[in-house]
Amino acid sequence: MMNWLAGLALRATIVAILGFLLAPLVVIVVVSFGDAAFMQFPPKGLSFRWYANIDQLEGFFDAVVISLKLAVLSTVIVLVLGVAASLALTRHRFAGRGAAMSLFLSPLMLPSIVIGIGLLQYYTSLGFFSTFTALVLGHCAIVFPYMVRTVASSLEQQDESVIEASRVLGADAVQTFAHIIVPSIRPGLINGAIFAFIMSFDNYSVSLFLSDAATQTLPIRMLTYVAMAIDPTVAAASTLLILFSMLQLLVAGWLIGVRRIGGLAGK
Repeated sequence: MMNWLAGLALRATIVAILGFLLAPLVVIVVVSFGDAAFMQFPPKGLSFRWYANIDQLEGFFDAVVISLKLAVLSTVIVLVLGVAASLALTRHRFAGRGAAMSLFLSPLMLPSIVIGIGLLQYYTSLGFFSTFTALVLGHCAIVFPYMVRTVASSLEQQDESVIEASRVLGADAVQTFAHIIVPSIRPGLINGAIFAFIMSFDNYSVSLFLSDAATQTLPIRMLTYVAMAIDPTVAAASTLLILFSMLQLLVAGWLIGVRRIGGLAGK
């Protein structure tokens, strides 16, 4: 009886937490279909007018292009650096290995807004004024831990005997990496890349401090629009972004499986 009550309480807690997390998203989606000229929940009527109005947002598509370029470039950079760092941390034992791993994962422990302020002050002290480059470096700093965590988890699950067998059969380091290591850690690479892309594309806190009027990412552009208007156009754009993120996760689930995603993220 007690076990049954404990299980019921656990399920109720999980449902409550999921409801709390998903409620804001549900409100945004519902508001985006309202027919009123202002944000209204629940809406009195349904309409797609605000989705048609998205292309009227000044600078919206330019911001989408900037965010896509930024997310793709940041993901590629951390993919290369994350694999190299993960190989060093999982394949070698050296003094300070634990400290190095903690350093690589440290951005996960700090609020993004703190990282943004710190980077802004650091770039200012260096006289660094290339906005897009500053954004790329800032986004790399915040998404790098996701890549290291997922790739390192995949490497730790890899069978060392397979790598030793490839070396015994005459494969050099490059051949072993390309034909043995990369295929075996493919789930971690895909998972890390998708999470890095989503986190970079949706990032607001760091971009707020590093962007300027000529280089605005999509989240910053949407915030600017909200400050000037109260219609549900931004809610419609946000709904499309939610669908875009869900699509990426569905692709990841199709490529590597939902259980693998959960397993790698939980390491």
